[in-house]
Amino acid sequence: MKNSFVLYHDWEEPVKLLTDAQAGALFKAIFAYEKRGEEPPEDPAVRMAFRFIRTALDENRVKYEARARKNRENGLLGGRPRNPVGSWESGKSGY
Repeated sequence: MKNSFVLYHDWEEPVKLLTDAQAGALFKAIFAYEKRGEEPPEDPAVRMAFRFIRTALDENRVKYEARARKNRENGLLGGRPRNPVGSWESGKSGY
């Protein structure tokens, strides 16, 4: 499970239009959505700001899940094989 999320600078504009109480509600709603999938409170201004933010959160989650899946698949392959001893790549030349 993903344990973090990104806050973007371009989210500042919608947040600046909110009161401090609404901005706090929005911040709490972001955590609730990311951790538990909860929808934001009924305040229309908070919901509108949240809609912009939710799009980025969802896109980031999809990217994270794709990367995690690929990493799991790569991990099952066992990693890169070792270089034979004495090869120039291993750093131990036979000379």
